[in-house]
Amino acid sequence: MMRVGMIILCLLGFFGVSGQRYSNLNVFEGEGGNDQTQILVDQNNFFSLNYIFEDSLFLNKSFVASVADSNSSSLVLSKFEHNVAVKHIHLESYVTFGRIHLINDKIWVTGYRYSNFFINGVLKYPAIPKVGTEIYDRGSGFILIYDKDLNLERSILLGVGEYVKDVAHANNKYYLAGNFGLHSTEMTLDGITIYDNFSSLREMFLFTLNDTTYRAETGISFGGPGREGVDRLHVDDDGNILLLGSTISGAFFYGSEIYPTSGNPIVPSVFLIKINKSGLPIFFHFFNVGDGVDNSNNRATDITVDDEGNIYVGAVSSTSKFRLNNQVLHESANEAYLLVFLCFTPEGPLKWSKEFDSKKTISNIYRKNLIFNDEIIFGGFTSGNILINDGEIIQNNDSLTISGMIKLDKETGDFKSYQDIVTNFGSRLYSMHKLSNDNYLIYLRRFGPITNTNFDTFFVNNNIPSATLIFEFNPEIPQIISTLDEEKINNITEINIFPNPIQNESKLSIQSNEPIKTIEMYDINGRLIERISAVDETTTINTNQLPGTYIMKFQMESQGFVYKKLIIQ
Repeated sequence: MMRVGMIILCLLGFFGVSGQRYSNLNVFEGEGGNDQTQILVDQNNFFSLNYIFEDSLFLNKSFVASVADSNSSSLVLSKFEHNVAVKHIHLESYVTFGRIHLINDKIWVTGYRYSNFFINGVLKYPAIPKVGTEIYDRGSGFILIYDKDLNLERSILLGVGEYVKDVAHANNKYYLAGNFGLHSTEMTLDGITIYDNFSSLREMFLFTLNDTTYRAETGISFGGPGREGVDRLHVDDDGNILLLGSTISGAFFYGSEIYPTSGNPIVPSVFLIKINKSGLPIFFHFFNVGDGVDNSNNRATDITVDDEGNIYVGAVSSTSKFRLNNQVLHESANEAYLLVFLCFTPEGPLKWSKEFDSKKTISNIYRKNLIFNDEIIFGGFTSGNILINDGEIIQNNDSLTISGMIKLDKETGDFKSYQDIVTNFGSRLYSMHKLSNDNYLIYLRRFGPITNTNFDTFFVNNNIPSATLIFEFNPEIPQIISTLDEEKINNITEINIFPNPIQNESKLSIQSNEPIKTIEMYDINGRLIERISAVDETTTINTNQLPGTYIMKFQMESQGFVYKKLIIQ
């Protein structure tokens, strides 16, 4: 046997790789799948909401639903148990869009419909007649509340032009945030009336409902004289409310408070406001760049709040400068668009911000946020653009739309790691959830056929030019070895580390059943860090890499390859 000694700095462990990078794939086919696509996770089950545009929807080649010839779009709500679909609900009108929410152990669908509205082919709400020369029937919002077996328990029909964007539950109340004013300057819910004082055609509302009777208890309108759109709502246990959305007004009104904003009628700004349980604003911020007042989809950034009340959001710039409250916070060295992550304290001041540069005036969208231990994880996609961290390119594919995840230290905003989720086809990540097995449930839309199958073959049998994919993703299994035959891992017969406990420099002694010709070290995305040939008993590798997971690739005398995972901490 050949014995090879290698010097590794800060070595924590050396383990054989096992498991799969991708697993439990479900494929939805059908035109649609825009940014309304989303999932909810509940223990071993998950729920999806799929948008269909003038097409039929198939799941794993089996027919699910079809948009009627007389209609344009519809939604399909699905339940999966242990990754297998067990029930579908088809929601259809001439134009249908919406969102799903897991609230107080119920599945809420908040949406908007034009014309007759059907649930699984049964008429639920008839069309609202046209007025005057209007081309389309008047649309209105709806709320459908299902139990976890997708049995409809309650439904609420809103008025013309009224649409709930987000829902929260706290202190025995439901909180509803949305828009109104398209056809009327007032909105009434259970006898409580609020007004669009600016006749802006798009104002925002916040109602509270009793969680037993579902009847409205309070209501307020807010925003400015321009067309505005609320997108996200968060309520903590103390009754503090966070609202996030888009504004084009030069002034933002909440109650008796007035806040100046950029007032750009072309490019909306994101607003973030916090209100205490008494209804008084605590702070107000605005920054680049919002999605627009009619953002009925799921592109708006998440609001994520940690146990200490710190608030995390992601944003993009529409110019080479990113502004917070009209002050330049970051500027691109390449005159390109920036990707920026922000953390605010519970009282409002900025705690930290972290920017990522690019090379093009194309936005990279990272808006799905998760917190685990000391990390804040942002998921999203680069839009045919590279991603640069402190001058170093961390995502270098500028031709495809690539889904990935960025990990930052949640206390400081310091960069910890970046990882591609898939690299061999264009994809947009819509949703991700951490599972109990530490994998992630990923929901993304694929655009175009698979271009490279060298690293994995998991998606090859589902090489559909356009599809929505749901799958489990294990970031601890690097792309370079995602489909290795497990038998190849057993060629290294013995591993000894000394001294042990491990010190800054520890020697790793490897016994192999045949000579080793070359050793290569890769990072978790498959990028080569170091290559050593002419391996003998005196060969060493010195590395000062950041803590993380790395792959050692051994070329054996027989021309075969052996892979092992190295964890540096």
